[in-house]
Amino acid sequence: MKSTIFMRLASVVALLPTFAQGLVNPIIPGFNPDPTIIRVGQDFFLATSTFEFFPGVPIYHSTDLVKWENIGHALSRPSQLNMRGTAPSGGIFAPTLRHHDGLFYLIDTVFDVISPPDNVTRVPRSFYVTTPNIFDQTSWSEPTYVDQWGFDPDLFFDDDGKVYLTSTFSEFVENGNFANWITEIDIKTGDSVGNSRVLHTTTVPPELGYPLTEGSHLYKLNGTYYMVTADSGTEANHKANVYRSQTLDGPWEGNPHNPVLWNGEDMSLPVLATGHADIVDDVDGNWWAVFLAIRPQNPRNSTGLPQLGRETFLCPVIWDSDGWPMFNNNEPITEYMPDVLYDLDRPKVWRDDFEGGLTDEAYYYTRTPYKRFTDFESSPGKLRIRGNVYTLNDRETPAALLRKQVDINTTFSTEVSSFSPVSWRQEAGASVYLSIHYHNEVAITYSNDTGKRCIVTHTRTGPDATLNTTYIEDEDVANGDPVKLFIEAKDVGYRLGYSTGGKAPSWLATVENRWLQSYVQEIEANMNTKQLLPVATANPFTSTAASLAVLIGLYTFYYRKIHPLARFPGPFLASLTNLWRLRELGNLHLPETLVVLHEKYGDVVRIGPNMLSFRQGSAVPRIYKAGRTLAKTAFYDGFTSFNPNLFGTRDEEVHSMRRRQMAHAFSLQSIKEMEQHIDGHMLQFRKNLDEYSQTGEIFDLKELIAFFVLDVLGDLAFRCQFDSQIEKDISKLPPINDHIFLACLMGMIPDFMPFIKSVSPWIPIPWLQRLLAARQSLKNLTAQCVKSRIADTGAARKDLITSLINSVDPETGSKLTELDIQTEAFAFIVAGSHTTSGTLTLLFSHILQNPAVHAKAVEEVDTVVDDVGSAIMKTSG
Repeated sequence: MKSTIFMRLASVVALLPTFAQGLVNPIIPGFNPDPTIIRVGQDFFLATSTFEFFPGVPIYHSTDLVKWENIGHALSRPSQLNMRGTAPSGGIFAPTLRHHDGLFYLIDTVFDVISPPDNVTRVPRSFYVTTPNIFDQTSWSEPTYVDQWGFDPDLFFDDDGKVYLTSTFSEFVENGNFANWITEIDIKTGDSVGNSRVLHTTTVPPELGYPLTEGSHLYKLNGTYYMVTADSGTEANHKANVYRSQTLDGPWEGNPHNPVLWNGEDMSLPVLATGHADIVDDVDGNWWAVFLAIRPQNPRNSTGLPQLGRETFLCPVIWDSDGWPMFNNNEPITEYMPDVLYDLDRPKVWRDDFEGGLTDEAYYYTRTPYKRFTDFESSPGKLRIRGNVYTLNDRETPAALLRKQVDINTTFSTEVSSFSPVSWRQEAGASVYLSIHYHNEVAITYSNDTGKRCIVTHTRTGPDATLNTTYIEDEDVANGDPVKLFIEAKDVGYRLGYSTGGKAPSWLATVENRWLQSYVQEIEANMNTKQLLPVATANPFTSTAASLAVLIGLYTFYYRKIHPLARFPGPFLASLTNLWRLRELGNLHLPETLVVLHEKYGDVVRIGPNMLSFRQGSAVPRIYKAGRTLAKTAFYDGFTSFNPNLFGTRDEEVHSMRRRQMAHAFSLQSIKEMEQHIDGHMLQFRKNLDEYSQTGEIFDLKELIAFFVLDVLGDLAFRCQFDSQIEKDISKLPPINDHIFLACLMGMIPDFMPFIKSVSPWIPIPWLQRLLAARQSLKNLTAQCVKSRIADTGAARKDLITSLINSVDPETGSKLTELDIQTEAFAFIVAGSHTTSGTLTLLFSHILQNPAVHAKAVEEVDTVVDDVGSAIMKTSG
C-alpha cells in the first residue's frame, strides 16, 4: 500500500533537522518504499516505488551506501507510464533493479486500482525497461511486457544464461494464499519460454499475519540459490524471510534466523513494519540489506501511523558458519547505528529559487500529466504554474507540483508573487497532500464578498474526510502584495499559515497527523462504509459503575498482559501506576527499595507502567547507543523550572539548537583553557585533606567533595567564589538537593504538574513550601551571578560563562539570551554538582575500600603528576 505525504509548492524554503550519530536511518527518508539495490563496480544504484505519482521509480546513486543522490527516474515519459484515473495507492508497485551484460534492467507493474489478485481483469502484466547509461534518464527504453501476471516482479539472470521472472499472485485462482511464481523468459522479447509454476508459498499461519508472501528476490551465491521474501502484509507484522535451495525447483529450506527482519514483536519500538528487502555486497566483501520501514509518531500520535510513509533503511548482513545470512546480527532495527559506516550531516536548509528550472529530480505530479503546465523561461528565477480544470480531489493531474516530506519536524514556505484570481474557483497555494481524499491547503483565492483577493484554508478531517473551509480577509493580500504561505510539520500534526511584508506568519489552521496517516486502504474503506451502533437505555448510576469497573479491568489487563513491558517482573502496583514510586521517594526509601527489588526480581525490573530499571552494566551501551530513539520522558519536565535548558528540554529542536550553540563551551579545548581555574580549587581540596591527615580528626569526605565541586562549578559557571571549601559549613551550600528532590516529585506525576505548579504557592504544607523556596532561592542566586558576570565586560578570562556569552549557533548565527544563559548555568550548577559529587564520592569509596585498586590508582596518577607538593598536573589532555 502506498504511504506518503507530499508538499505542494512553488518557490520553497524547507528547514530540515541535522543528525550526526553514525549511520542515520532511514538512508533515503520520506516516501521511498520497496527499495531494490545493485552494485556495478564502485557504484551502488537503488530504486523505489512511486505508486500514482509521476515520473515513476526514482533512481538513486551512491558510492558509500550513506550519501544518496537522485539521478533521475526510469519512467519519465507518458509512453512508458500512462496513468489515467489511477486510484489512490494504485500505480507503480515494487520494482526490481538489475544489471547484466552492460544493460540496466528495471522491471515493475502498474495498477490502475488495487483489487484482489484473483481478479485477472484488474492486474495488468508487468514490464521492464532497459538502459546502457543509468545516469541519463532519457535513455531508458520503451516497455517490454511479459506474459506472467502478478505483481512485485523480479528478474534473475542465472549463470547458465537463462533468465527467470518471479512475481506474486494467488496460489489458486479463487481464495488461494499468495505465492511467488516463476517462469523462464526470453529477455529480448519478454515472452515466457515455459509454464509458470509456484516457486514458494507462504509459511506464515493466518493467526500470525496475512497469509501473504511477495516481493521475492533470487540470488545465486557459491552455487546455492537464495531467496528473500516479504511476508505478512505491509503493516506491523511485515517481515522478511530467507530461504535457500540447490535448484530453482526446490525444496526450499528456511533460514533458522527467520524472520531476518521483524520489529513487530515490540510495538513500542521507534522503527516498525520492517520488510521487503534486497541485499548487495560491497567491494570489500561486506554484505548489506536495504528494506522499507516506518517511523510511527507514537505515543503522541493517536494512530501511531507515520505521515512520512514507508522509507528506505539499511543494515549490515553477516553470514553464519552454516552459510545463512543474519540481518543486523538478529537485533531490532534502529534509526541510529553509531558503529556502522559513518556519520552523515544532512543539510539544515533546502531551497529552490527555480533558476533555470528545478534544482533536482525530486518533484512529482499526481498521475501522468496530459501537458506541461510549469514555466521557468518567461520569468527567470520564478516558477509559473498554469492552472487547469482538475483539482486535488480528482483522479487526474491537477496543476500541482509536489515534493516528498522527508522530516517529521520541518517548515515549508513558498512565496506567491503574482496571482490575480477572478473567481472563487481559482486558487494558488501550498498543500499537504496524501491522496484525493485527504489533503489540506492554505491558498490565495477570490473573495465573493469584496471582489478582491483573500486567504483560504481547506482542511479535511474525520473518517469521512469532512471539508472545513475558512476565508480570511487581509488588506495586504487584497491589494495584491506578495504572500508567503507556510506549512509547519510536527510529530502531532500540521499548521497552515501565511504572512505579508516580511512579518511573522499568522497560523490559521491545524490538522492532526492522524488525518494524514499512511495506510490509505483504511481511509478508502471509510469513504464507502458506515457502522450502525445499537441504541439502549440504562440506569445512569448502574451503567457508570459498570463502565468504571470495565475500564479498570481493561486497564489492568492491558498493562499486566498486553503492554510491551508486561513480560518484565516487578511489583504489581508498578505495572499500573507511578504513585508507588512517589510514595517511596517521599519516604526517602526509593534507592533502598530499588536495590531490594533487583535482589528479588533480577537485573531488569519494571518500576512503572512504561519504565524499567536496569542493574547490569551491559545495558548501558545499548541504551546510550539508541540516541534519540529512546526519547526523554515527561519526568524531565520537573527539572525545567522556568525556561528550557539543554539537560531538561524534551523538544528535539531546542535540544539540537542548544547543543550547537554550546558545543564549543564543552569542547576539550575549552576545558583545557579553564584548567588553571580548577587547579586552585584542587589545591584547596588537597590542603583540607592534609589538615585532617595531620590532626587525625575524623571527617566526612562526602562533604569535602561537595564543597570542592560546588566551588569549581560556581567558579566556572558564574565566576562566583562560594568559598565553600574554606568555610566548610554544609548549611551554607545552595539548596541544590532540595531542588532535585522537588523536580523528582514533579517528574513522577507529569500529568498533574501544570495544576500543582499553579496552586502550590497556596498549599499549606511546610516541607513543600520549603522546597519551593529553595528552588526560587537557587534561581535568584543564578540570576544574580549571571547578571554580575555579564556586566563585567572587562573580564578576559576563559571560563564556562564566557563561552556561553560568546556562543553562536554555527547554522543560524543565533546567540543565547541572558535568560538562556541563566537557565544553562542553573542546570550546570545543579546537575553538574549533584552528579560530580556523587561520582567522586563513590570513586573515593571504591578506591579506599579496595587496596589493590588504591595501589593501581596511585601508580597511574604518579605517571602524570611530577610534583604533588607544588603543582596539580604537569600534563593535560
